[in-house]
Amino acid sequence: MDWDNPIIIGEVPASNLSVDAEINTLRDPFVVHMAMLTGSIAKPTLSQIMHIYADEFAELLAVGRENGIEDSQVLRWAASSLTKSNT
Repeated sequence: MDWDNPIIIGEVPASNLSVDAEINTLRDPFVVHMAMLTGSIAKPTLSQIMHIYADEFAELLAVGRENGIEDSQVLRWAASSLTKSNT
């Protein structure tokens, strides 16, 4: 990918992209992130993020439990961290 001229979904007419090319574009996390920021594609909900990163959330909860921190506190912290990074 040319980082100086990234392809942003929505800038190239869909008729000019084959389905395979469009799917390959969506495999690039940077392109997907930029498309979310510009509103070209929907942002996932917090519950969808937790589903995608289930292993990571399970690890956070395990560390919290080892340190006597309630699950609800760990999840509030994680949700707070996610929403701060999106602003």
